[in-house]
Amino acid sequence: MPRAGASCAVGRPRALEPAPAGGENRPVPRSRPDPAPVRRFLLAGDPEQGAPTLAPGELRHALRVMRLAPGDRLCGLDGRGASWPLEVTAVGRDRLELVRCGPPVREAEPGAGGAGGEWIELALSLPRGARTAAMVERLVQLGLARLRPVVSERSAPHAREAGAHRRERLERTVGEAMKQSGRVWPTLIETAAPLAEATPFPAGVRAVLLDGGAGAAPLGEVLCAGRATGPWTRAAPLVLWVGPEGGYSDSERAVLTASGALAGNLGPATLRTETAAEAALAVAVQAALADSP
Repeated sequence: MPRAGASCAVGRPRALEPAPAGGENRPVPRSRPDPAPVRRFLLAGDPEQGAPTLAPGELRHALRVMRLAPGDRLCGLDGRGASWPLEVTAVGRDRLELVRCGPPVREAEPGAGGAGGEWIELALSLPRGARTAAMVERLVQLGLARLRPVVSERSAPHAREAGAHRRERLERTVGEAMKQSGRVWPTLIETAAPLAEATPFPAGVRAVLLDGGAGAAPLGEVLCAGRATGPWTRAAPLVLWVGPEGGYSDSERAVLTASGALAGNLGPATLRTETAAEAALAVAVQAALADSP
């Protein structure tokens, strides 16, 4: 991804270290200065179809916080796998004009050939308020493809009310995490649905239940053994099922197991929902990376 806003800096003279007897002084290596941070913004549309414009809500940040000016460069994320190098040509009180200043950097969808990661989903009961937003931010950074909020027998009231309004707030969190991490594909956020609606699993789904009891094998082993069926893609995703506080009921575990979910565990400790979700995703991402060509 282009390093927008970076400029060539004149290096300072390098210090000399004492020379051995009869030798010459030699330069002491110095670390390079940190590059200028990449300024990323979400785009409202496809820059190939017209002048690039920032997504709603981004303009105020660009003008009031970042104080962009003509000549400044930035990276525009179109949410469809491309990062566009852009340059500011004009600004006004409530306007900012941009032009493309190079070809986009494209990345295939997770799970597709040449992608930076595979298609991994999480199904879980959402934790309380701010804990959910913080969790989603980290899941996006780790590369989650889809989040499926689930309403189970032991889901708390706040998890049962995870409707369209909460989904919109989480989608804004996804956008902020994309800008921070440089991800070019957004994590898809579904509205909350009863567990019964997710079973039986569609053909191709590979599911792991992380509430499978003490006899379950370590998650890493389960995932590595399941890699023989091929990479995780949108059509054949890996879905990690994380239980709510108190875990899934016996009947729910039976339903998930009968639908084909394998049992895996993350160790003997009792983990919060968000901790288990983030740990499970990290293990899955590493399993995919270790198996990549």
